[in-house]
Amino acid sequence: MLTVDGLFAFEEPISISASDKVMLTAEKDSDYSFGVSTLDLVQLSNHIKNIQPLTNPYQVIASDVNNDNHINDADIKELRKVLLGTKGKIRQQKLAFSGKKSISKH
Repeated sequence: MLTVDGLFAFEEPISISASDKVMLTAEKDSDYSFGVSTLDLVQLSNHIKNIQPLTNPYQVIASDVNNDNHINDADIKELRKVLLGTKGKIRQQKLAFSGKKSISKH
């Protein structure tokens, strides 16, 4: 379970000693369209046309909808499919499970 502060806690008590090796992985399995709106489509379009570039690095990461490391018209096309309900999942693998220091602007 992840808290609002970003801390991880196990739901059941477990016993781990200092010599144990433990690996935690993060994944998200939920509705990818949750929180996505036509405003996102407009902001993505404005960013691509350089009308109003995105300044928030998390928005820049989220704008690469098809996960090809480029923000372009292909991302708009994919986002439209999600908004119209013809595509259920966004192919992003970088769901911001990273620290602030590793986020860079594109």
